Amino acid sequence: AYDRAKASESPVSWNLRSVMGTSAVLALGLAAFTFVLHTTTLVAPGESGETEPVVFLEIALTQNWLLFSTRTKGPFYKDRPSLYLFLAVLVVDVVATLMSCFGWLMTNGAHINAVTAVRVWLYSLGVLVILDIIRRVFADKEWWDRVLHLKSPKKRRRNRAREDREYLLLKVSKDHEMDQMEQGYAVAD
Repeated sequence: AYDRAKASESPVSWNLRSVMGTSAVLALGLAAFTFVLHTTTLVAPGESGETEPVVFLEIALTQNWLLFSTRTKGPFYKDRPSLYLFLAVLVVDVVATLMSCFGWLMTNGAHINAVTAVRVWLYSLGVLVILDIIRRVFADKEWWDRVLHLKSPKKRRRNRAREDREYLLLKVSKDHEMDQMEQGYAVAD
């Protein structure tokens, strides 16, 4: 499916460290939210058999919806996707929901009811909002780029006074060396 995301008018030079670093942060976020959902499903009374379809549905929804966040520079809801992209994601999400509700391809036919499916949809929407905020905190930020290049997150200010002192010391030492040479003293290297 094609998309109508805003394109740059000039050629784009990808900052692959930033892309990979932000992707890693988002992947950790996805894993953390899936872990939270998985562990709460395991300890919830009467829902221990529903773990597999719940986690499957959450992973399918959040990873599909994350596409809406990563395709824009701003919040995911500001730039609407094309109709084809939206329908493609919606069809995949509906199929994943039906698979979870009817237990298709699940171990021992484990399945969830419609109420649980709606809860998972709402949870996944919350995850999308949080991950979108995280993406905007990290994407295209100078401090994040400095961290990825193994530099201090804070840009060091040039200490002009120190540079001036170092220059003057260097100049004085060169002048002193020249004076020594003129007077016939040997200068040690």
